[in-house]
Amino acid sequence: MIEEVTAVDEYTVKFILENPYAPFIKNLAMFATMIVSPEAVKEYGEDIFKNPVGTGAFKFVEWVRDDHITVEANEDYWDGRPYLDELIFTVIPNNQTRLLELEDGNIHLMEGLNPTDIKRVRANEELELLEAPGLNIGYIALHNEKEPFDNKQVRKAMNYAVNKEEIAKYLMGGQATVAKGPLPPTIWSYDDSLEGYPYDPDEAKRLLAEAGYEDGFEFTLRTYSAPRSYNPVGARLATAVQQYLSQVGIKANIEQLEWGTYIEEGKAGKHTAAFFGWIADNGDPDNFLNVFFNSANRGSTNRAFYVNEKVDQLLEAAQQITDEAKREEIYQEVQQIIVDDAPFVFLNHMKMQIPIRKNVENYVLYPTNNKYFHKVWLAQ
Repeated sequence: MIEEVTAVDEYTVKFILENPYAPFIKNLAMFATMIVSPEAVKEYGEDIFKNPVGTGAFKFVEWVRDDHITVEANEDYWDGRPYLDELIFTVIPNNQTRLLELEDGNIHLMEGLNPTDIKRVRANEELELLEAPGLNIGYIALHNEKEPFDNKQVRKAMNYAVNKEEIAKYLMGGQATVAKGPLPPTIWSYDDSLEGYPYDPDEAKRLLAEAGYEDGFEFTLRTYSAPRSYNPVGARLATAVQQYLSQVGIKANIEQLEWGTYIEEGKAGKHTAAFFGWIADNGDPDNFLNVFFNSANRGSTNRAFYVNEKVDQLLEAAQQITDEAKREEIYQEVQQIIVDDAPFVFLNHMKMQIPIRKNVENYVLYPTNNKYFHKVWLAQ
């Protein structure tokens, strides 16, 4: 992608690309492309992630794995010193324990609120619930190269068999919208004409019979235990899906793995079907569609091992056009193809919800779920 990088002067860098690439500027705003200290890279090498030195508002102090990360104010930050002297990111795996810590004032804000605790937060006079639409999706990746999910009719049946409306309303506490395709409705180029796969167990049974699975089938459905921002209920989602599938004759045997192993084996394609999700990095549709469905990303982010040559061609064409209106036309065509191919069971888009102490001032939610504390302060 990048042919050459040249330092024009002390504050200017010139990139020469091999081909036109529309998302490039947006990609440069992602955390993965932020500037790091060359001296630190020389000193720490591959361990730079344990000793980060960047250009941000805070400076790294310490990282105690599985416990906390501490940073302190950068007195020389280009946009002025942060209001806060120190930030501590504490690891608390359990949602309930985390909320208790917030209520007791031991922490100031948290992620991972159980939908059942929303009323509890709203009723607490010392807490505030920040809310915003999310740029995310939760889905089940159906391995398109393995039986029975190499059959499009079976993949469509899986989509019709799951009552996504009921999951969003009850399991997710009404804090999710049903996914009709691979993009959240909050991102530009979203195709509002998509009908998706409404709950229709009779249609699921018809499609299964058409595919030669009139008596259903049995498979292993992989899941993770801890909640994610696109799935605040963790493994309970797998149990709900299992129950819906059983009603059309499909037996899903749930297998739960540790998160690190889960991701590595997902990349390697060792699953038959597995729950995954995604949060936008930069707000560009390429960051969803190319990530999920470009066949070149099999073994990485294409967890469905999906291959469609036309989709590959369209995604490449969209990357090389800077006119967003033309890109939007291409991405809407891509969405139509992908929904018809059904490489995923498209589940839901979660609302962003962050409970905070009311003395936390000027904390803002960003659709990409990035956290910025430069202008945040604590009221006395």
